[in-house]
Amino acid sequence: MKQTQLSILPLLVAPYLLIVAMAATAQTSNQLNTIDTSTFKQAHLLALEGLQHDLAGRYQQAVAAYRQALEYAPDDASLYNNLGCAYAMLQHYDQATVAFRKAITLDPKYEKAFYNLGQVDDKTNRPQAAVAAYQKSAGAQSAISQLPHPVVRTSTCSGT
Repeated sequence: MKQTQLSILPLLVAPYLLIVAMAATAQTSNQLNTIDTSTFKQAHLLALEGLQHDLAGRYQQAVAAYRQALEYAPDDASLYNNLGCAYAMLQHYDQATVAFRKAITLDPKYEKAFYNLGQVDDKTNRPQAAVAAYQKSAGAQSAISQLPHPVVRTSTCSGT
């Protein structure tokens, strides 16, 4: 099986997307000066700390930083995705699954979280769950074709 790494791209862009989203929300509701900048800043700094640990292979420290960041930004799907990636790198697959599912609950269209959940399902020998998760991600076809397990079709196929 070709090793596929969990996506860490959200680690790089999540803090900036959060800034843009918060600013847009505040501007549309004319509440720009009510954003709690200290809370946001703390979440941002902890997320960046988690990224540094992740990139250095210090996954336990990354987990701790992401968990702390989530105390300041508990509805941030990308933080849960990053947490799941760090857990997966530690081979704590049950905790990774919980984190990816929380990310998906917060953002039901978060394709990277679906892809990462599929990776964990594949590593834990749950091919049907992996296929279901992969089908909701952008890289569905390539991910499914790389599964070492026999793929059981989970949806109906229309003939030509």
